[in-house]
Amino acid sequence: MNASGISLGLIGYLTSVPLMLFGIAGLFAGIFGNRIGFARALGVGMIFITVGCVIRPLSHSATTLMLGSVFIGIGIALGNVLLPGLVKRHYPDQIGTMTGIYSTAIGIGSAIGVGVAVDLADILPGDWQGGLGFWAVTAVIAFLFWIPVMRPSPEKRESIPLLQSLSRLSREPTAWHIALHMGCLSMLFFSTILWLPSILIARGMDESSAGYLVGILQVIGCIASFVIPRYAGKRPSQSYIIVACNLTIVFSVLAIWYLPLGWVTASSIFLGFGLAGSFGLSLLIISLRCANARTTAQLSSGVQAFGYLISAPGPWLVGILKAKTDTWDLSIWALVCYGLLTAFFGYLAGRDKTVSL
Repeated sequence: MNASGISLGLIGYLTSVPLMLFGIAGLFAGIFGNRIGFARALGVGMIFITVGCVIRPLSHSATTLMLGSVFIGIGIALGNVLLPGLVKRHYPDQIGTMTGIYSTAIGIGSAIGVGVAVDLADILPGDWQGGLGFWAVTAVIAFLFWIPVMRPSPEKRESIPLLQSLSRLSREPTAWHIALHMGCLSMLFFSTILWLPSILIARGMDESSAGYLVGILQVIGCIASFVIPRYAGKRPSQSYIIVACNLTIVFSVLAIWYLPLGWVTASSIFLGFGLAGSFGLSLLIISLRCANARTTAQLSSGVQAFGYLISAPGPWLVGILKAKTDTWDLSIWALVCYGLLTAFFGYLAGRDKTVSL
């Protein structure tokens, strides 16, 4: 149990549920985007996020609170799946740079959200409900800026049934490598982000210092998520860069837990660099391994759906290991295993090969 009375297993479960929602929604996102156009489908995703942000602060029960989270999850899944296709279509010669920009924007948005959450709840009327409702305003503003992009009629694209699309993907070894890399990385990324503050506190840091260090990690991550995809996108193979990022994560996790406390800050910074770089690379290789935007959308949909679904038990398992053993040792080694698996499948996914559908 943590200080709030919630079990570690339940905390991990609450993180696993959104991953499953991302996977299920992502399964249909590529087909939806091909049918109405990527830009318009992404606009629909923004509407889903706005509705979810409105529902959550008005919730008077766990059911409606979860409903708002489902709407937000669907919107995020549409964005995750369709953005690689949009980059492939509009910036075929600048995939690395554009992937770096939008993965950095994701990191900055996340860091701001975490950083101002408590202050918004204090400043705005309605306590935490006002803080949650604030994000509906930002979602509406983003949608208004996106409207001009949605106006042009979308290109006519072949509408491929879901099972046929999955069947084609299943015959492509590179698609399997990318999907398994995405799944292992998701397990590693979300498990590490979820449990790192607790691990730092267990090392002897106070809650304030642990939170501050996680904030620094996110800022460093924004730099990595821009620089690394831009660098990797100029090369035919990304295998060794992916492996380097994941080994950085593995050694950083081990250093945080086993080295003297004086090494924790430096190790956490390297951890943030590795995590953000790996996340940007996972989006980059989806675009680089495909010949056109339609294929990119299909591949993005299939591999992200598969990846998120198989990664869902990851955070839960790390929490359960801690709860059962009353130490973080086995949980740390679970993260190490996630990292090594990510490096292995990332090496295969990063090779200079093309998925043909």
